[in-house]
Amino acid sequence: MKIKELCKLMFEQKRKVDKMKDELKIENEALTRLKQEVLEELKNNELPNFDTGFGKVSRYKKFNAKVIDKYALAEHFKNQGVLEDMMTFNHNTVNAYMKDRIEKCKESGNIDYEVEGVDITSDFETIRITGVKL
Repeated sequence: MKIKELCKLMFEQKRKVDKMKDELKIENEALTRLKQEVLEELKNNELPNFDTGFGKVSRYKKFNAKVIDKYALAEHFKNQGVLEDMMTFNHNTVNAYMKDRIEKCKESGNIDYEVEGVDITSDFETIRITGVKL
């Protein structure tokens, strides 16, 4: 049966990808630790940078602003006239919102629900992989 072989290949590939993701996570954690150690050595030796012959490392300060009150920040942006320029929307959040609204509208008999600025491209079929046993 062709579908059984295709599914077997798909499950094997998924297992490979999952294993690689796990390995990549471990490697990235090791890289992060090494970066921190190199940074500490540069600081301890009061070096702004260091050329190793196989690559150069440099210290630099990185700016980071953390949002602690999104409503206050939105009000600030609105007052500065830049709110529209600063807006972004999380794809999964918009999908969940639209799906919920469309289902509620269909229940009430409104099958023509539209939101300006959103392209509703209806449902599409895909594959969900569960219970991999290889």
